[in-house]
Amino acid sequence: MSAWRRWSRLFLPLAMLLVCTGALRRMPAADATATLWPDCDTREATDVATLERCLEHDPAAVEVLIDLGAAYETAIRPDRAEAMYRRAIAADPRSGDAHLRLGRLLLARHDPEGARREAEAAGKSQPGRAVVRQLAADAAARGSGQ
Repeated sequence: MSAWRRWSRLFLPLAMLLVCTGALRRMPAADATATLWPDCDTREATDVATLERCLEHDPAAVEVLIDLGAAYETAIRPDRAEAMYRRAIAADPRSGDAHLRLGRLLLARHDPEGARREAEAAGKSQPGRAVVRQLAADAAARGSGQ
């Protein structure tokens, strides 16, 4: 056997191993995001800590902002809830759900005029929705009762 053939039998498998290892190291992990942010895409996250982590991952995620606002409302932190709803509206001004939630919160905080404006904005993207009409009616009733 020639010297070339002996060397190729020895180093060819090693060279192939190095090429494959180098190619695999450059590939992104298939599920790296799911490992770091396990509940963000499943809509199962409801606790403040998880939702805040999801928001760090995607600061403009309207659904996460709305869910985080709801979680803050549950935790009796209305200032934080309002801030999240306003961020959601800034990210997507046509989000009827964000306008609706903000309107309900404003009404609960004794701001019927703000609630009326949010009901009107929600009605533009969700015309005819019963809860939007109810918010508008409640805001009008409270506004006239002041």
